[in-house]
Amino acid sequence: MCEATKQWEEKIRNDVINMMGVRKEGEENLAPEEAIERLKLKEKTEGETKGKAEGILEGRENEKIEIAEKMKAEGFDNALIEKLTGILLH
Repeated sequence: MCEATKQWEEKIRNDVINMMGVRKEGEENLAPEEAIERLKLKEKTEGETKGKAEGILEGRENEKIEIAEKMKAEGFDNALIEKLTGILLH
């Protein structure tokens, strides 16, 4: 009876962990703590990648603004600046 109880408890534990999304397919043998650490590492890595992508986009926008400002200083027409840089100068 004791073995059956252990198996039942393990099944319930695994079901709860799987419902929480802690374990994914192929990770059935991981301890819950290890699975959680892997998820945290994955989230951190994805966050860093997202941060880098946002930084690149922000840099490109800043570069466009600088170009538009230089064009404006050189006397370019607003319509031409908007067409070339994609920045609206209204």
